[in-house]
Amino acid sequence: LDGSVPLWESIVSGHDAVSKLLFENGANLQSGDMANFACVAAERSSIQMLKDIVYYGGDVTIARSNGTTALHVAVCEGNVDAVKFLVDHGADIKKPDQQGWTPVALAEQQCHEEIKALFSSMGGSCLSKTGSDSHLLAPKLAPPTLKNASSMPNPLFLRPSFTVDQHRRESDNFRNSLFGILSLAHDFGKGVGPVSLEDQKNGTIGGEVIPKRVTIHGLRTGHDGGKLIWLPGTMEELLHIGAEKFGLLPTRVLTVDKADIDDISLIRDGDHLFLVEDGKSTVFKEETGEL
Repeated sequence: LDGSVPLWESIVSGHDAVSKLLFENGANLQSGDMANFACVAAERSSIQMLKDIVYYGGDVTIARSNGTTALHVAVCEGNVDAVKFLVDHGADIKKPDQQGWTPVALAEQQCHEEIKALFSSMGGSCLSKTGSDSHLLAPKLAPPTLKNASSMPNPLFLRPSFTVDQHRRESDNFRNSLFGILSLAHDFGKGVGPVSLEDQKNGTIGGEVIPKRVTIHGLRTGHDGGKLIWLPGTMEELLHIGAEKFGLLPTRVLTVDKADIDDISLIRDGDHLFLVEDGKSTVFKEETGEL
């Protein structure tokens, strides 16, 4: 079950009474994928989930196999409260992942000013005049690359019922993470050389497919609440990403013109997609652009 345990499932579902009952009867988080639990809570910007992990004896500082910690994720999400909580509970702001990125370096790279100020107050400035902190910065021309995608899964929580092939799922989730976006911007934006006519026709570079970027919207979000993602390979994966991003259970994908989409290949780069749950109205309000 991808490292999940009953106590974690209960925490994710918000069933406090069930969580306490399980804990009182010997359930724990240590037998599951603790690092993933913490990363999921940080990715969801859920302070309560982080608190629950700590309350039930978990460790929010453990790194995943690729070195990513919940603090890395919280910095990527720009969640100051989560960053403060994690630091208060022992997270190391100078701990690098396998690619050499520390939370300090990520905050600097993404210009999260409040997080940078917090780290600086703790002695974690990336801009030391003496250069003594230069080891905290990952090489500017060596952000995490797509060819390492299979070893760097996104911290998104993947429910056991989601049965897409593990390797493909991790690769697609990687592309929709901030690390993946940085990688693709590096891979496709620098040093790729001239693009052949065949590549232009097929939407590829050097035979590699260029992923499409789309903006997804939940039922109640409208254009201002959209999230830019790399389009995954299947409609099932797209709906799953929408469920994780918006807390919905979408079953349909609509265009701005209210047309149903049932084939992922019909979606174009730059499209705005609206994810709709069964039984919800699909009528757009013209004055707001919302569903």
